[in-house]
Amino acid sequence: MKNPWKSRSKVNPQCEDGYRRIENNVFKNLLIQGMTGSEWAVCMAVIDKTYGFEKLSDFISYKQLADITNFNRRTVIDAVKSLIRRRLLVVVQGPPVNQILFNKHYDTWVVVQRPLVVHRVAGGGAEGSKVVVQKVTNTPAEASDERKKETYTKERRIKTLKDKNPSVKILIDYYHDLFFKFVGIKPNIDGAKDGAILKRLVTKYNEDQVKSFLNMFFKSDDSFIQRSGYTIGVFQSQINKLIINQTKGPSLPPKSVANKRVLENLLKKEKINEYKKIKF
Repeated sequence: MKNPWKSRSKVNPQCEDGYRRIENNVFKNLLIQGMTGSEWAVCMAVIDKTYGFEKLSDFISYKQLADITNFNRRTVIDAVKSLIRRRLLVVVQGPPVNQILFNKHYDTWVVVQRPLVVHRVAGGGAEGSKVVVQKVTNTPAEASDERKKETYTKERRIKTLKDKNPSVKILIDYYHDLFFKFVGIKPNIDGAKDGAILKRLVTKYNEDQVKSFLNMFFKSDDSFIQRSGYTIGVFQSQINKLIINQTKGPSLPPKSVANKRVLENLLKKEKINEYKKIKF
């Protein structure tokens, strides 16, 4: 059969350029899982990062998965949680990055079929305008409880994000960049816990002050800070020490004294120049 689009294509993919090996039964069972688009994309991304490099598992960050799948980080996290409940993924929490494994033993997977919503066509009596919702699921009872718990947690998280001070996100990004600059790897940030700490700090101090404290925190020679991994929790516990060290820092001379020194230096230079002009 001739492909009508081949002549318009600018690429010519071949297996010689690389491919992903997936056993036939594993692939067929993946097709009948009823996964959402984000779940399917994340699952394929994990297979790509592991089987594609002849590895059973790999250290994969949520940002990497978001970059590969073109979904935002929140969607990727929800998809990973769902795939864990389905038993398609096995995740060992970091720090610094989660280790993820694709479970190829498809007989252990939990199939989740989402509710089917059927809209009846109007014009058939009193029932004509009703919406019939048919719930079909064969998940274990505990999976249902986890789903309810996650929905509740997600609603709370959305509410928290709406009320969040915009400075908190700026400070989290600032902390992330400093950590990467000084340590060389990306930090493991707990959005809820670390965000709450920074929110408390930014209400007590202003945004620029917290940034200044963060700079001092990462430049500190304190052995406790260095051993504890530069976490935001440790930053909060050491902030008083940072403030004290800042006040004990080298003090600048008063303005009048500083001006006097500048004038003295200028006079010295003028005397030297005058001395050079004298002919012997």
